[in-house]
Amino acid sequence: LYIDEEENIWVADRNNDRIMVINIEGELISEIDCRETTEEDTGASKSIEGGKEGLNKPVGAFSVTDGGRYVLIADRNNDRIIKIRDDGKKIYEIREIGETGERLNKPAGIGKGEGPGYYYITDKNNNRVIKFDRWGHRLMEFDGAGSGKGRFNKPEGIGTILRIGRIYI
Repeated sequence: LYIDEEENIWVADRNNDRIMVINIEGELISEIDCRETTEEDTGASKSIEGGKEGLNKPVGAFSVTDGGRYVLIADRNNDRIIKIRDDGKKIYEIREIGETGERLNKPAGIGKGEGPGYYYITDKNNNRVIKFDRWGHRLMEFDGAGSGKGRFNKPEGIGTILRIGRIYI
């Protein structure tokens, strides 16, 4: 769940494999998915261009404006983060992080970083949180499986309060 600057509510509808955007009055503004459009569609549905895979259990969506209007989606069962324009055109996808090429394994949340163009993701099954920039480059990560201080055991949601420099996982 994410509320953008226009007070639209972004909901990851996991079991229907879509992202729904709802205005403050509860009206559907749009859906983002990867299915074929049919005659029955209301016109509010947007399919993601530039990829064969549909969304598979999306668990997070985040609307950003860094040089345009974009959406970042944590596509859990496809083990990726995708960035799309508001018209549905895919900009990039992240499946591997860092020079070692370690694959994402069930990304579960997205949060805004310090300043425009910086974001955090929780990589659930790798027990880590990764900070990346607007182009999808890894900047840093916090990792380590376990139950001790500073360790993760399947981190999912993430939230930030930027004015005080806090990240909540």
